[in-house]
Amino acid sequence: MKSIIKYSAVFIMFVIALLVTMDINSISQRKAELHDSISASERAVLKAASINKMYEMTESDMKIELVRNIAENINTDSEIEIAVYDVDTAGLVDASIVSQFKHMNGVIDSRRTRKTMVVEEWDK
Repeated sequence: MKSIIKYSAVFIMFVIALLVTMDINSISQRKAELHDSISASERAVLKAASINKMYEMTESDMKIELVRNIAENINTDSEIEIAVYDVDTAGLVDASIVSQFKHMNGVIDSRRTRKTMVVEEWDK
């Protein structure tokens, strides 16, 4: 009987440690996803406006393209809020993303990242 209680306690501790590890990993994945998606999206918008010049892009076109790229790059099940602070066709994009998500225990949390990208000259 003692061994059943002992092994049950060890099993419960193992499950709790596993859940805590999974939750911490989930937070770091969301944080990395936000950072990677805003970086890739800003870079793609600036390349489309500066290098490729397939068509003339206005600042509002750049904002729309940025929001579309960010939405395509985020794969997690979270609500995102995108704020575009400044966009310039000369090579400036300043934006932030706020992501709200629910932990495994039901607590709602949010992560925020802001990135500014300035391009002076592209290497061709």
